[in-house]
Amino acid sequence: MLAYAPITDDPFTLAREKGEKEAFTESPYSEWYWNSLQFPESSVAKHHSEKYGDKPYEDFVPEWLEATHGWQPERWAELFSASGAMYCVMGTKHHDGVLLWPSATPNPHKGSAWSSSRDIVGECADAVRSEGMRFGVYYSGGIDWTFQGLGIDGWAGLYGAIRRTTPITRMPTRTIANSLVAINQMCCGTTSDTHALVKDQQI
Repeated sequence: MLAYAPITDDPFTLAREKGEKEAFTESPYSEWYWNSLQFPESSVAKHHSEKYGDKPYEDFVPEWLEATHGWQPERWAELFSASGAMYCVMGTKHHDGVLLWPSATPNPHKGSAWSSSRDIVGECADAVRSEGMRFGVYYSGGIDWTFQGLGIDGWAGLYGAIRRTTPITRMPTRTIANSLVAINQMCCGTTSDTHALVKDQQI
């Protein structure tokens, strides 16, 4: 279910060769499905329309969580071990905010339906460690689309989607600019587009 993403270059290459919007709307990561779905012209939106019609992303969440009841972490761990893996890093919450453990603190916008009743993280950790592997976790704390930021189409949008105590509109323009320049230098080898964005006061 929804395990779809266009087969493209990595986002950094896309940003460098085809522009920031292409990098985010045609992301090769299925974890970004919900974001890409916000753009009607994207491959994801077209795929979704053909396969699921106008079914909203949110309606899939209870189906995913229901499907986990048949999940067998021991089989995962055995497979990982047989492959020669020495560790497993699990995504515990990605940008859509769905929690893979029964949290005592429900999502303020989506409620307890946005978290698993089964401790998927804990069970996976136990299974992996029982096979002699190390266990690590990935947790998206900065970006959570149930709070803000859904519809990212560039580095400025990515930066603006990160929740902070000081709103981005109150941050000094130079602070924002320096952060965006650093991102562009890291991934694209250029700063010109970012400087133009700041100069035109689009952020």
